[in-house]
Amino acid sequence: EVALKVMLPHLAAVPASRARFLREAQAQAQVEHDHVVAIHHVGEADGVPYIAMPLLRGQTLAEALAVAPRPPLSEVVRVGAE
Repeated sequence: EVALKVMLPHLAAVPASRARFLREAQAQAQVEHDHVVAIHHVGEADGVPYIAMPLLRGQTLAEALAVAPRPPLSEVVRVGAE
């Protein structure tokens, strides 16, 4: 299973924005680190750029903050350090 990050079509219609998205995605694909998601593929379909990456299971930041709107300082520091 993969997750696709797709550029909004109205932004992809701007050549400079599309080029920047693709350039930054290709640069990110070169990064290998435990705290950076891997990129499987960077491409375009019908003029809309996309990034394919592993589908990560878990809780979003919004979901975590809904449960604990003010996490303990130690948790904030731990996440920030990572």
